Amino acid sequence: MLLGSDSSEILLSVNEQIFNLSIEFMKAESPTEIRAMVYNEIATTAEFFVTSGYYHIYRGTLNLNGISILRAFEGAVNEIKKCGALKEKEASNWQTEVRKKIEKWG
Repeated sequence: MLLGSDSSEILLSVNEQIFNLSIEFMKAESPTEIRAMVYNEIATTAEFFVTSGYYHIYRGTLNLNGISILRAFEGAVNEIKKCGALKEKEASNWQTEVRKKIEKWG
C-alpha cells in the first residue's frame, strides 16, 4: 500500500463520505463535475490527516507517510484545477495554507 498501515484510516474516512457524495453525484451535470468532487474529497481528507500533527516527526517536518499524504493532497488539488473547479490562484492558496499548517503543527 502506498501509505502503509495508516492508509486504512484514510480509506475509512473517505468511505464515510461516499453516501453523501453519491447524492451529490446524482445532481452532477457532467462526469467532469463528479471527478472534481471525488478529487475534492481526496484533497480535503488528505489535508485533514497531513495537518493533524500525527504524521510529523517534529514541528514542520512530516514523516514518510505524511510526505505521501501531502503528495496525494497536491495531486488531488492539481486534478481539481484541471477539471476547472479551481482557478490557479485558488489552488495555489489552498496548497500554501496547508504547507503553513504543516509548519505550525507537529
